Amino acid sequence: MKAETNIVLRFAAGRRLATVFLGLLVWLARMDAPAADATPSAPPTSPPPPAIVMVYNRPVAILRSPNYGYNPKERAAFARERVARLIKEYPGGEVASRPSSEGAVITIGGQRAFELTPGDVDTIEGQTLEQAVQDSVNELQAVMAEVQKQHQWW
Repeated sequence: MKAETNIVLRFAAGRRLATVFLGLLVWLARMDAPAADATPSAPPTSPPPPAIVMVYNRPVAILRSPNYGYNPKERAAFARERVARLIKEYPGGEVASRPSSEGAVITIGGQRAFELTPGDVDTIEGQTLEQAVQDSVNELQAVMAEVQKQHQWW
C-alpha cells in the first residue's frame, strides 16, 4: 500500500508541477505580447477645414487640402497676401493659369499667385480641377477689372 501511495503522491506532485509550469508559460507569453489596452489608439484624423481665398471681399478660390506642408488656412493666408501684392505690382496684369507638378498655378502678370491641387476640388459637387482653376481665373479677372475701374477714378 505504501508503494501505491508513493506513486499517487508522485503523480499528484508531477501534475501540480506541470500546472505551475504551464501557468508560468502563459504569464511569460502575456508579458511579451503587447497589451491591447495599454496604448490608446489615435483617433481618426479628419481633414482640415477648407479655407476661402478672399480678395477685396470676393471669394477667389477654396483651398481644401494641405500642400507642401501647409494646411488650407495657411495656404489661403499666403495666397491673399500674394494676390494683393501682385495686384498692386501689376494692376493691368493678365490673369492666367498653367499646369504644375501639383495641379495648376494661377498667375497675375505672369507671376505665381497661388496653386490649386486635385485635393482642392469639390468632388461631391462633381467639380474638376480644370473647372476650379477656371472659376478662380474668372473671379480674379473680375477683381482685376474692379481694381482698374477704381484706378480710373483717380
